[in-house]
Amino acid sequence: MGDGRKQGLTHLTERRIVLTNDVIYGYALNASWAVGGAERAQWLLARSLAAKDWDVKIGVRQRLEAGQSDVIDGVEFIGIGRGQ
Repeated sequence: MGDGRKQGLTHLTERRIVLTNDVIYGYALNASWAVGGAERAQWLLARSLAAKDWDVKIGVRQRLEAGQSDVIDGVEFIGIGRGQ
């Protein structure tokens, strides 16, 4: 335990974040229908984290069918279906 870590805990090096928002995908596509300051900020955050080697996934109910995926600027968009 002299290395600064608590006994029984492992050191995590991989960082992940998952968001759900349909409009972020519009910003990623540079679509004219994408509006909203919060969504734009989330897209910029997602891109920045992906550029720093974070695993970034965004669940989308519209524009992608359930199970379909698309990667833009290192951010993975995953269709989660409308019932989610």
